[in-house]
Amino acid sequence: MKPPAKSCRAFPYAVFSVLLVLGYAGQAFANAKPKFLYDSTPGGVAGYAIDSTTGALSLVPGSPFAAGTGAGLIAANPSGKFIYVIGSAGISAYAVDGTTGALTAVSGSPLATGGYSRSVAIDQSGKFLYVADDISHNNIWGYTIDATTGALTPVPGSPFDTEETPFTRGRGNASAVAIDPLGKFLYVPTEKGYLLTFKIDSNTGALTLASSSGYGEGAQPSTIAVDPSGKFVYVTGQRVIEAYTVDGTTGALTEVSGSPFAAGIAYEPLVTIDPLGKFIYVMDNTDGSILAYIIDGNTGALTPIAGSPVAPAALSSMAIDPSGKFAYVAESAKVGPNNGLAAYGIDGTKGTLAPISGSPFAVGTNPDFVAITGTSTEPFDTFQAKVEIDVDRKTTFRVGGFFKLSKTSNDIDPVSETVTLQLGTFTATIPAGAFRKEGKHTFKYEGRINNVDLRMTIDQADRDDHKDRKDHDKGKDKDDGKDYLFTAEGKGDFPAKFVNPVTVGLTIGDYEGSVTVRADIDK
Repeated sequence: MKPPAKSCRAFPYAVFSVLLVLGYAGQAFANAKPKFLYDSTPGGVAGYAIDSTTGALSLVPGSPFAAGTGAGLIAANPSGKFIYVIGSAGISAYAVDGTTGALTAVSGSPLATGGYSRSVAIDQSGKFLYVADDISHNNIWGYTIDATTGALTPVPGSPFDTEETPFTRGRGNASAVAIDPLGKFLYVPTEKGYLLTFKIDSNTGALTLASSSGYGEGAQPSTIAVDPSGKFVYVTGQRVIEAYTVDGTTGALTEVSGSPFAAGIAYEPLVTIDPLGKFIYVMDNTDGSILAYIIDGNTGALTPIAGSPVAPAALSSMAIDPSGKFAYVAESAKVGPNNGLAAYGIDGTKGTLAPISGSPFAVGTNPDFVAITGTSTEPFDTFQAKVEIDVDRKTTFRVGGFFKLSKTSNDIDPVSETVTLQLGTFTATIPAGAFRKEGKHTFKYEGRINNVDLRMTIDQADRDDHKDRKDHDKGKDKDDGKDYLFTAEGKGDFPAKFVNPVTVGLTIGDYEGSVTVRADIDK
């Protein structure tokens, strides 16, 4: 059996162009996948389709959907297939219709939790869900998520204690939970000023306490967020934001220079980071304003954005769509005069918020928490691929390909965006923060996903290597887009045998392409 090549640049640009002419690959375009927003209310869960161009909302047929009593916290599975609503009756799980956004209750829900749930987090792989409960002494409830049905099963050892630990000694009621993008660590701020780091067992989801960082006695931290690269953690407390850098090996936290950063007059400000990791937004539920900051990608320091704050009529919670284009704020009569969802367009360069047409959008009574599921993708201008597969006790594959972004597209950044590779029935989702950047335009990943050892490279192609470089040199070939090469090599136990034809798909952030090819399969 032929092992995968050592170099991920197995298909040079010029050579790959020849392979395309010989018919080893083709071109296909992606279809836009709808995005849906869900808000929890005392009467259930309401769903809305998001217009990917304008950000406007339209009610999902059948909405609102029953969600038991006391529906509150809501979280979307990164797969876009499920949402979870936590209330006094426990955790209710729903399957999401990817076309209409309609919800169907998952068998076995609701599943009981502890007393009063304050925060919920799902890891980027969609395998584990954790709930912070600040009433019981065992404060963190963990669950595994069935990837097919969305059903929940308690993690071995759950619930996990945050109060009686060597660090907290009876003063550790959990106030929030957040998970790093690689799913290695769970961070838990407690009401008495501790910031706990737990290691997550990647197989079982069980938690092991690793370290504690002092947030400040009596600071009463309220919310926590990890940036998409996994480099920084932000915790809000009374009138401040604490910022920390993350040790990628141990999960230990070190406070950022200049931290804490001022955060208005809020007693318990709420923090949200945009999916691209460029901006951070803090909701001041004392005066009903949203403060915005630019995140320094190197240091994690925060700089207030000009024009901040903006002031909706009321604040309850906030969610930003996966593209980073729109922000939605629940305006609840429980904390202000209005019921609705205030919608804002986000300036991708400045981070400023501007109300979109039609905002605020009317919703059910007292919207409480909001979550967004699904993605809207733009097709690659061109997408092509070639596949080689060796079948043995451990199957190996090698994929080489090329894609182009149109001249009007934003650039890609695999470091801060989720990357998904599809090869036949095998799918690997690489979370934001897993790729590393080498040089100016090369991104590399190496790891193990779904029992497969995977290596992948995405590299912006040199225009001088283009098959039409002679025309380019003469000024006839205008640079009307960005050209990229990608290679992927894997070895492992696959859920099903590869048979021709094989579908190859690649999604990077908001961009996607797929093609069906005849693979060179060596049996």
